[in-house]
Amino acid sequence: MAVQFINPPTLARGQHSHVAVVEGGRTIYLSGQVGADLKWQAVGNSFADQVRQVFENLRACLAAADASFSDIVKMNIYVVDLDAERVATFREIRNELFEKHRPASTLVDTRALVDPAFQIEIEAIAVIY
Repeated sequence: MAVQFINPPTLARGQHSHVAVVEGGRTIYLSGQVGADLKWQAVGNSFADQVRQVFENLRACLAAADASFSDIVKMNIYVVDLDAERVATFREIRNELFEKHRPASTLVDTRALVDPAFQIEIEAIAVIY
């Protein structure tokens, strides 16, 4: 079983992989995670605090399935009031966690999430190979 991340030469090189090809393996679907603690309270006062909490929540989900960030092949990211500063903050934190590859990704500006206190939500697909 193998995973291959591809960036076709006919597309602009981005901060993510355009294509993730998976052959075989065990697929894990992670529900969208927000910057919430165990009491469903928004964590911290900044966008960066919530991004870090989202990734910690994703880490817990992955661990429950015996997986890690290196197994993520696709992420959908939803950000309230997306702007250049929030994109840069998200990328900086994400890049600390994804050193070997960048999953195929979709980044969407949204008006709101399930609770007005949440600023970011990430859902992911991981494959154990």
